[in-house]
Amino acid sequence: MCGMNVRPNWTFSMDLTTSPGATLPCGVTKTSTNAKRAWKPYCCGYILDRAWYKAEAQARFCSPNETPAMYHRTRFLFGLVAEAGLGGVAHFRNVKFRGRSALCVALASNKSESAMILPAQEKIEKLKTLLGTEEPPKWYEYDG
Repeated sequence: MCGMNVRPNWTFSMDLTTSPGATLPCGVTKTSTNAKRAWKPYCCGYILDRAWYKAEAQARFCSPNETPAMYHRTRFLFGLVAEAGLGGVAHFRNVKFRGRSALCVALASNKSESAMILPAQEKIEKLKTLLGTEEPPKWYEYDG
């Protein structure tokens, strides 16, 4: 099999062939009515306010120069998900939010059926505490 392009035979138990505009799990809606449906990737998670995480990173690491500041922002973001116990589970994705691109801590995606499963509730609660929100994670269209 080495060097051959073999695609796995995926089977899903979820019915994604409902009528146009029907709501999929967690509020994701279909957008196409054609027989060959266009698949749109979505992420479920939390939008991060850029000003907030830049200020938090600077407050923790005190770096006025732009090059070290970028490093500290990245370090802060990965530390945030690690502190919530979501290291290796959560990803950072650009998503569409209010007509613009925004950074999202993605906890799940519609990439596959197994990727749609959210992490344990206590980890989500810890992340909500760190982010200072009471809202549940929401679905956003991937912007990448």
